[in-house]
Amino acid sequence: QSTWGRTRLLKGNCSQSETMTFEVSPPDPAIDGWIDTIPEAPVLRPSLEEFQNPLKYIQQIVPIGQRTGIVKIIPPEGWDGPHGMPEVKLRFPTRLQNISKLQQFRNPNKPRRSGSSTRRQASVDHVMCEVCGGGSHEEVMLLCDQCGGGHHIFCLVPPLTEVPEGDWQCTWCRQQNGEDIGFDDGKKYSLEDFTRLATLFKERYFEGREGPLTLRDVELEFWKIIDHRAREVEVLYGSDLNANTYGSGFTPCDGSGEFEICSHFLVDNSLLENDEAKENRNMGWNLNQFARLNGSLLVGFPHDITGITVPWLYVGMIFSSFCWHNEDHFFYSISYNHTGGAKTWYGVPGSNADQFEQVMRQSFPDVFLAHPDLHYQIVTMLSPRVLMKQGVPVYRAHHMPGEFVVTFPAAYHAGFSHDVNFTEAVNFATPDWLPWGFEAVQRYRKFRRLPVFSHEELVWTCCTSNVRTQLDTQMLNFVIAEMKHIYETEKILRSRLRQAQRAGMLLVRCTAGQGVHGPTNDTLKDRNCVICNYQLFFSGLTCECSPDKIVCLNHADQLCACPAFKHCLFIRHTLQEIDQVLSQAEHEAVRPTTTIKFPRQTDNIADSYASDLPRQGTEFDTINAKMFGLLSCKRNTRKRKCEIDV
Repeated sequence: QSTWGRTRLLKGNCSQSETMTFEVSPPDPAIDGWIDTIPEAPVLRPSLEEFQNPLKYIQQIVPIGQRTGIVKIIPPEGWDGPHGMPEVKLRFPTRLQNISKLQQFRNPNKPRRSGSSTRRQASVDHVMCEVCGGGSHEEVMLLCDQCGGGHHIFCLVPPLTEVPEGDWQCTWCRQQNGEDIGFDDGKKYSLEDFTRLATLFKERYFEGREGPLTLRDVELEFWKIIDHRAREVEVLYGSDLNANTYGSGFTPCDGSGEFEICSHFLVDNSLLENDEAKENRNMGWNLNQFARLNGSLLVGFPHDITGITVPWLYVGMIFSSFCWHNEDHFFYSISYNHTGGAKTWYGVPGSNADQFEQVMRQSFPDVFLAHPDLHYQIVTMLSPRVLMKQGVPVYRAHHMPGEFVVTFPAAYHAGFSHDVNFTEAVNFATPDWLPWGFEAVQRYRKFRRLPVFSHEELVWTCCTSNVRTQLDTQMLNFVIAEMKHIYETEKILRSRLRQAQRAGMLLVRCTAGQGVHGPTNDTLKDRNCVICNYQLFFSGLTCECSPDKIVCLNHADQLCACPAFKHCLFIRHTLQEIDQVLSQAEHEAVRPTTTIKFPRQTDNIADSYASDLPRQGTEFDTINAKMFGLLSCKRNTRKRKCEIDV
């Protein structure tokens, strides 16, 4: 009897508590041909000389990567990279992934009852919002049907645009009931035990299959599991493991912050002609320090951020998946496959991100209704066949051991493993990323999503610290253009606030020049707008009535109903100080004819702010163009005026 379609049960000695059932589908040439229509992502083979400077090389391939979203880089012969499976120091946690349900979700809401929304809006006179603490706007105050807590629809994360019908539960209650989306926790494993279990699983899954198992075979089986869901298939994935905690396949950083020199990332010594070249060689493609290479804006971070400046490790088995997502703050990312089986990646160019999200919403309308930020949750798989049918370009890369995969800003990507493997990944940001980073934080505001860091602080640091000296002329001009954009926006918002609150608003200066990592009495330190969760840096507005509540200047009119004399504007730097820093940076650049062309952004980067910006006049031409992704400005061609010195 054929083994195709037979149900098998696995209970390995390493995992007595996890039961995994599965069914192998028979091949069907008539319907499997779509897998061959996915175009392959570019495969790049740099020379030893090109491989000397990673960020310089990646900047050279930006036009290629922006068209496809992902590229694969095969190191040149002579590059002595890491060898074999790295030593993982501790037993690592895993996530239990039900592959057959990556297109299904546990409904976070109970069955809807007609008329319950009317009951929910009744008797809310004395109910306060659990998020903002306010009791106004009763018409959009939701009461949780389980705990009775009140929530403004605009205070939810993400916010809702209207009061939903039927029963509604807050996030805390859904989590307590086990009804939230996401993956369950698996057990902790040693690398040896995980490998043994994963190998046994794969052997039993394909037991009795004739002929060699190809990448195409596994890819087809993966999408049949997801699309047809005839049987449950559960696998384990060790994901998002801190390299500082669990170990790295590259040379680690010692306590002094210096990296030991070893052969993990050395190239042909004959190409090293001076000390600078030797330093670049020793830094090279080591992911432990990739984010802080010269030319990366993340050098400006005074502290490490796990997963961004500190690599994450991934221990996979067959069908272990990373669902569709783009990187935090639309960063670049780079991933290295140390050893084991291949990973198949799918990429969608950042310029098609809106189109991708639209198809996702059309494919899962009910889930997006309950979770408008589903595309941020990294729990959803959608077949490339569906995306391509709707006109979304998708590119594929088979990531083999010893190879790198780079994703580009805002590019959606997803994929899965073909066997036990060990990969390592980290983010980085070259100056051309800046407009994408701005767009990312504007999208975060729309969904009230907490940013990982302050975009304003990063740009300011790059303009005021020794990071500026590490940037070449073109890179520095990108930073200056972004800082001008921030300056003009801040100028407009402060002017608008002063005009709206003429009656004695108090102005308070924060600790000058200390940044958000300064003294603890810094009022803006680690503060987020209570309306949109934007991380504050240059300014914030509070009121006597609720001193713990602070808003960004975009939401000054939503702070409270108190008169202006009770309001307090906190600022970190005056406009004149920001202007002086810009002048110093421009003086160092001294490139009056250099033209900066930012990558195309989506048309709705700043829809909520565009109506407030002046439409004419050289003072604001730059920011208006930048807001809509059309910036092409010449340096030192205008004189800034500081009309409002606050």
